[in-house]
Amino acid sequence: LYFQKCLHLDPAFEPTLFNLSRFYRSQGNTEKALYYANRYMKENRKEGSLQIAGIHEQMHNYMSAVGFYNQVLEIDSTNTVAYDGIVRCYRKMNKYDEMIKFANIYARHANSEYHFRQIVSAFAIAGQLPVGLKTLERVKALTPDKASLIDCELSGLFQFADQFEKAEKILLPLVSDSQDAQSRRFAWDRLYRNYLYIGKYQKALKACDEINKLFAGQPKRQAKINLRKALIFIWGWNDIEGAKAVAQSAVAARDSIDWNEYW
Repeated sequence: LYFQKCLHLDPAFEPTLFNLSRFYRSQGNTEKALYYANRYMKENRKEGSLQIAGIHEQMHNYMSAVGFYNQVLEIDSTNTVAYDGIVRCYRKMNKYDEMIKFANIYARHANSEYHFRQIVSAFAIAGQLPVGLKTLERVKALTPDKASLIDCELSGLFQFADQFEKAEKILLPLVSDSQDAQSRRFAWDRLYRNYLYIGKYQKALKACDEINKLFAGQPKRQAKINLRKALIFIWGWNDIEGAKAVAQSAVAARDSIDWNEYW
């Protein structure tokens, strides 16, 4: 009702059109979501195209979504949201050649853990380990300030290929005190997964403890890590009582934890 009143005052007001489209999309009313997104696109072609692409993706109209993501790239050739969407759509259509083509371009503009994780996932799903390694090594050479972040994700490629010793070799230098806190946290997170995959549960627990140190003063984040530890007690040793003892420390934060499978 509030947005409708705003629209009555100014039918072309961009924030109103965007929020109405987003609201109806969240309600599953894609027809109205598209109606307002199309009006929004008339005022802001790039952001409107992103909104329409997302709606088509939600409707499983993947080729239509790719078309609108490409319209965004015509305006902004570095837009990571568009590259991410195209890679995701081609993956869902099992069109791996196209997916890898865009993943290679996406890698040049990636600047976050999420971006590189999506790129690694694309190469892994396509079974393109050598190509993925070359791509990420090339990006690392061009952007040395992202070297630690990229190395963390390189380890993920080795994990996908069941080459856990190589993954560990990459990660261990990244948890040294010479690295910044964010890089150490990413690396310990990867090591936790690495040790869990190969059944080194004590080392997986140590990785969780190290992550918790880096989350000092952030009880909600520490609670989630403690839930991981509880699962290790179950998976590793079928130790229900040990798992309960560790999980108790997370009970106070239960209302803020949305990992239903953990609870």
